[in-house]
Amino acid sequence: MFGRYGNSPVRSKIKTNLECQLIQVGDVIDITNSNVPLFRAATLGWTTEGQEVISVSTDYGVQKIEPSIICENVMGIEEADLQDIGIITSMDDASLSQDANHAAGTLQAADAYVDQSTHTATNVMVELSLEQPGEGGGTAIGKFITFYIKCQNPAGTDIKEIEKRFYYDETASSTIKREFYCLGMAATQFARIRVDWTGGTYDNAPSSVILTKVKFWNVKYNITTTDLK
Repeated sequence: MFGRYGNSPVRSKIKTNLECQLIQVGDVIDITNSNVPLFRAATLGWTTEGQEVISVSTDYGVQKIEPSIICENVMGIEEADLQDIGIITSMDDASLSQDANHAAGTLQAADAYVDQSTHTATNVMVELSLEQPGEGGGTAIGKFITFYIKCQNPAGTDIKEIEKRFYYDETASSTIKREFYCLGMAATQFARIRVDWTGGTYDNAPSSVILTKVKFWNVKYNITTTDLK
């Protein structure tokens, strides 16, 4: 379905191959397509944008089995993203290490964070870069770190704290990146976005985890759903 104002589709259904891909409901994946028209720009194609997985299913037919996933644009089906207000790539502290979860307003040396006083936002994205440990005796799937994204006001209070998982392959040594989102908050000038790695399920920890990007945007209008998708 087409996105409003020439943005990418609000919902996508993707048929997949029968390959081992660890995708679960709640994951955000990047989708790019060069053949969908962008009316605003009078061109074809849209840039890579996060879509949240809302359904994973398998259809059994007479001739073949067809796994499929259904995703929704992270902006939300009822919202128009009219102001992409800021992307920060220079962190105050980028490196993460594992430590216990501490109370709001408590900054640990193990945390990654960015401070800012410019952008008011209803939605926040953090991008993490994870270097996989390359352990030959490790496990390829099902291992992950758990961490919190903490969106804090100038007083150091957590406006929102949300737990996320970052899955990786213990046997690989490549570096992978993923985006994680805090959505639908009241418009606030977040003074600090903090990422706190608190644990995980793994035998071999990542070689490093780095906070590489923080994105702020403000959904200014709720619009009524019409036949234009």
